[in-house]
Amino acid sequence: MHLRATVRLAQTLAIVVPSLFVGGPSKLRAQNWRPVDRVLSRMVDSGVESISPRRVTRLWIAFDGAITAALNAPMSLDSLNRILIDRPGYEGPSPGQATLRLPNATFWRELPRDAPDYFIAAIDSSATTLLSVVHSPSVNGPSHLSVFQRRHGRWTRTGSLSSPRSLSANRISIKDGRILLITLETWTRADGSESWVKLWRLSGGQLARIERNDTTQLQDADVEPKDGAVVIRVSQFPRYVGACTMCTRLYYEYSFSALGTGIRERRESLNPWASLVDSLYSLTAKGNMSEAKALLLPRVSLSSVLGKTPQFASDTGDFRAGTGHADIAVGALQDCARYWRFRSVRQPNGQWRIAGVRPGRWTGDSIVFDQQASPIRQPKGRCS
Repeated sequence: MHLRATVRLAQTLAIVVPSLFVGGPSKLRAQNWRPVDRVLSRMVDSGVESISPRRVTRLWIAFDGAITAALNAPMSLDSLNRILIDRPGYEGPSPGQATLRLPNATFWRELPRDAPDYFIAAIDSSATTLLSVVHSPSVNGPSHLSVFQRRHGRWTRTGSLSSPRSLSANRISIKDGRILLITLETWTRADGSESWVKLWRLSGGQLARIERNDTTQLQDADVEPKDGAVVIRVSQFPRYVGACTMCTRLYYEYSFSALGTGIRERRESLNPWASLVDSLYSLTAKGNMSEAKALLLPRVSLSSVLGKTPQFASDTGDFRAGTGHADIAVGALQDCARYWRFRSVRQPNGQWRIAGVRPGRWTGDSIVFDQQASPIRQPKGRCS
């Protein structure tokens, strides 16, 4: 089972990846590609695990050397990308093959690919700075990103970074010509993916890391350029309240845009009625009662979060209308569980708060909730 959200790499770089051409390998500088092809062929035949980290490093060096030699031949980007098509293990963009689509998940026979495995493209309007991205011929193999600049009529590699995971780069659009990048290093599991986000400033051909405080691993990230920013939407597993793989997730939207010489980062919950409940249980479990009370409207009691370890049963809401609810099961499943519906509303100041809690009961095939609010009590008797 694969849960996968697509990453529009070529679009978010604000570059043009040349159309993919069909044809034989160019004879020009063919010898420069032999060391590259030997390692790539072994990866294809024996798997990435058969290649030592030292040999992978030598592969990146050889790949960058071959690209530099081709650029100085000189060779156009179109011609160079044609050559990359013929490298062992190359696969172009693909929408993937989905076998089943559900509201919270998509099952894939073949995962989507939003950019070629190997490509090089201009990242500035004058085409004097190029960016190449190389993925190993494996879903979770190492990858490499390099920066090339033309100086005094010659191309040189001026910067690079490597990752043991699949690497993608996304450019933040800035009118003054500055180049700010966001990279995602992604590991794909059978039931989803997790990504690590890093921010970079490209100056003088060199990549300089911009530190960020949030080091959360992003689940099933979907990247999209939007109004001069890069937007990443994710569906995180709850931090405290239990939930199955295809049950309630906490949906967030991260927005990255230019701010001075750095990058401004914003995060917004897309289903705050669920994230509020998760935060409420987490805070009370840690004994942070004052912070927990701040999530409730005055008429809602903290006794609403007493009981055993909770599980999300479901959640639904309308973000624009400013209302939603999350259903919680406390205790054993079905007959022995106590069910509670936490209703949340958006306040005039834009903040979301829990406005009420209603008890529910299992009827054999569904959960029915009472119309009146009530505090949660700890389960008693044989179900305790």
